[in-house]
Amino acid sequence: MRTRWVLEILLVALPFVATDSLGGTLPDVPVQEPMRPAEPLPLERSAPGHLLPVPNVPMPSGALTPRPQRHTSFVLYSLSSEDLAKRTKVVHSLSRLCRLGAFGQQLDGWLYARTPDRRWGLAFAHGANLNDPQGRAQPGMVYFIRDQDTGRCEVRQAPQAQLGAYWIGDRYPPFKAFPGVRD
Repeated sequence: MRTRWVLEILLVALPFVATDSLGGTLPDVPVQEPMRPAEPLPLERSAPGHLLPVPNVPMPSGALTPRPQRHTSFVLYSLSSEDLAKRTKVVHSLSRLCRLGAFGQQLDGWLYARTPDRRWGLAFAHGANLNDPQGRAQPGMVYFIRDQDTGRCEVRQAPQAQLGAYWIGDRYPPFKAFPGVRD
């Protein structure tokens, strides 16, 4: 059925294909011969050991190693996007350090805050899940980290005391240092 419909359209359109806009016929265009596939170049080896596998070279001393991923994670805060924008502020200096790998979560995704549109990694100023070799964290602050280990890393901070209404963590009580971290 469909083939017949296509053939009918082609038969109607064929008289118009070979004419230009003034009704004259178009000049004949020579048909090119089909192209042949290129012949492969001969493989020339410079030495018998040429093109061997690359040896496993250790990473240079200044390179950033990938952060370990946790399979268990805990949601500690639940905020709306408006509450997050209202209660936290972007810290541009820490965001820049995060992009360089000098500020962020020790374990990416272990602790997080939930908003309707995304998941924010959490780190606390007293040291819970915080990688801060330069000591830039301010006491009593919670750090919300988005897109860690990328060039788009964003760090927001808020006082921990003002976020108590949004606490939903069930394993750890709010406003207490986690066991085994520095105070």
